[in-house]
Amino acid sequence: MKLIDKYISNKKALEEKMATTQLDIQQVVELQELNYRINVLDTVKTLCVTAPVSKDGKVLSHHYALASAYIRFLPKERQFGNKADDELKNKRETANEALQRVIEDGCKRFSSFKAETEDTYKKLLNEFVSNVLTIWVQYRNTYVKVGD
Repeated sequence: MKLIDKYISNKKALEEKMATTQLDIQQVVELQELNYRINVLDTVKTLCVTAPVSKDGKVLSHHYALASAYIRFLPKERQFGNKADDELKNKRETANEALQRVIEDGCKRFSSFKAETEDTYKKLLNEFVSNVLTIWVQYRNTYVKVGD
């Protein structure tokens, strides 16, 4: 099962529960987190699907500017969640640093990017996004752990 499918399934379960009973605050927080994560995954999927198959630097740079702007904001968004003790604060900081490193490394690679073939950009963007999302999920889990 893809991660987004798991999130959608968890969201539906919470919405079904909400239709028959009041959710506790932790469930409300989890539902909001699921909405956020589904939105992020949908957005980056769209960015990957719409990545140009081209060697034209102008075309690629316009698309990359959009993708890069979105990805660069991910570590800064929604920095709230469960109260954190010192151990969790350290995990958050470590996950944030890892996420920032992955994003900066990817952005450096794309800053002087020249496509070797028409599908190079799309392939490398998908790899970059996949790497970012792997760390991003770990980072988000330090704020709100969603049901497994």
